[in-house]
Amino acid sequence: MVNVSNPPLAGTRVLVAGVANADSIAWGCARAFRELGAEVAMTYLNDKAYPHVAPLAEVVDIMDVGFATAYLATPYALRISGNTVYVDGGVHIMA
Repeated sequence: MVNVSNPPLAGTRVLVAGVANADSIAWGCARAFRELGAEVAMTYLNDKAYPHVAPLAEVVDIMDVGFATAYLATPYALRISGNTVYVDGGVHIMA
């Protein structure tokens, strides 16, 4: 858990380049950096990507990703392999 009174990346500036959509690794990195207190600037893959990515800034919480990861580490997820687990509040369904 992150100590929000003293974020580990406070005062750090981060540039995340080439965000294509809300499912991209770059988008997840940007979210994580922001959650850890960094000032994040993003560039987008193209002009068409921006309207689909920018409104999604507060769709999920970092804890949502943690819970999904914790589940995947349990024996209940033994048969889950080679799949994409979307932790986006269902946004990928609407796209």
